[in-house]
Amino acid sequence: MPRKRMIDPEFWNDEEVGSWSVEARLFYIGLWNFADDEGRLRAHPKLLKSQIFPYDEKINIEKLKVEISKKVLWYQVDGQEYGYIKNFLKHQIINRPGKSQIPPPDRQSLNAFLNKKQELNEDSMKFQGKLNEDSLKIQGAFTPNLKEVNLKEKKDIYVDDSSTPAHQKNTDDFKKWSQSIISQWNEFAQKAGLPIIRAIAPGSKRERFLRARFKEKEFDFQKILEKVSQSEFLLGIKTDWKVSFDWLICPSNYVKVLEGNYDTSQASRQSVKASRIGENRVKVDYPPGYWDKVRELKAKGLSGQALNEELMKIPDFKVFFQKQLGGVK
Repeated sequence: MPRKRMIDPEFWNDEEVGSWSVEARLFYIGLWNFADDEGRLRAHPKLLKSQIFPYDEKINIEKLKVEISKKVLWYQVDGQEYGYIKNFLKHQIINRPGKSQIPPPDRQSLNAFLNKKQELNEDSMKFQGKLNEDSLKIQGAFTPNLKEVNLKEKKDIYVDDSSTPAHQKNTDDFKKWSQSIISQWNEFAQKAGLPIIRAIAPGSKRERFLRARFKEKEFDFQKILEKVSQSEFLLGIKTDWKVSFDWLICPSNYVKVLEGNYDTSQASRQSVKASRIGENRVKVDYPPGYWDKVRELKAKGLSGQALNEELMKIPDFKVFFQKQLGGVK
């Protein structure tokens, strides 16, 4: 069954993908729609042709499979053809993923596929016997980002670290960043009596919101927590509602916090207006007869400011409004 999938913007900047033909890029994207939630799919050429290129007779699926073979492992089990998309779950956020019904590739083939390294161009490295710094000089400068590996075998082998995919670096950065955010929140929450965070479930709304905040420069979590610490409303001092981590990382809420909308002087005004996605709204105890009077005035054609002015003429309602606005003046 085809599934909706996402395309990471960094896909278009991937140099390896950029070296493929246009048909191969489209074919690779099409595989995502027909892969299950673990990145596996049935890969008989005729089946893939009917799924991805139903109107294109001249497409050579076998050729395309070879062209993208560094990104997809093609394998057989009991004579049936299958495919496994490398790093599939790093680029797809899946809610309630289903267990794959497709048999996995054998461990040896999978490990060889995942650990395959790009061959180095010996000519560009100017081999002259043993590799050393002198032999790595290219046009009078050292080749950057080279790391010596395989020291146990005492071989001089060099790997170009610049070939590390950008999405892998971003994934690692996000993990470190999100762990820092959670640590800051939990330390603050313990002092303020707020619920702490225990986990970020892959594919959850919490993870999606965090990934979105990760890309936003204005999301300064330390400043946000400082503003929360100064808000009686957000800390639940004057109401039975308290700020939560999930509320704070919602798209518009943290911006309002930074703008001062929940500062103590304005906080009580937000008790009804506050956008509390995923939270229970504050229960407001209106004075007896309040809503009957509102309906009566609306039936007379009053609304907006005129309606409020009439309500303020009633002593009990006036006291109620003043409390909602921060206390009796």
